[in-house]
Amino acid sequence: MINLLPTLSRANLVSVLAGSITHIDVPQYLEIGQGPQPALPSDETVSDPLVTVDGPYARIHCTTGAFTTATTNDTYRATGTFLATQQTLITNIGLFDVSTSPPLATLKTPVYTSDTQVQVFGYNNFPNNSWPFDIQIGSEVMTVVSGNGTDTWNVIRGANGSPITYAGIPAGSEVYGGLNTSNGNMFFKASFAPIVLAPGESIEFVINIQFV
Repeated sequence: MINLLPTLSRANLVSVLAGSITHIDVPQYLEIGQGPQPALPSDETVSDPLVTVDGPYARIHCTTGAFTTATTNDTYRATGTFLATQQTLITNIGLFDVSTSPPLATLKTPVYTSDTQVQVFGYNNFPNNSWPFDIQIGSEVMTVVSGNGTDTWNVIRGANGSPITYAGIPAGSEVYGGLNTSNGNMFFKASFAPIVLAPGESIEFVINIQFV
């Protein structure tokens, strides 16, 4: 299992302490992922967010609060329960500060190592004439700097220090919205060995973030 606070989450916490921002929104919405990529600090989304025949699976509103592990109130805890309505494979989870799912597009054409443009189906699901915003394809995060409102985006590769996909990214790959989209901010991510749930089975996730 890999548990981590992503790069942007840590930066936001430091910014609060440094006084450059006044607060962060409460991370209280759990999203379930089914993809193979292990959690990386550069991630902004879960790997392959769970969808149903009716569209994206709604994020789970967690019970949250301060708890005591070693010293009084040294732990932030978020608890959420997922109920499977069909056979479901789970490989990763993320804790977010908004209830809305990330926007989704698919690549029209392959993206190779030196490319600084991506062409997508579903561009209208993303911010229109408002940039920058981030997207994540597999484990690579890219920043869209212009071109939204069309199907061709100009991007900065390897955002957050994420790994550039040197083998190329095939057409048809899913593109998820990250920072500055309806995805919000992912505060915590975990990846683990696959868990399979049968219809009607549930699993409770308890996330403890302890300050030591």
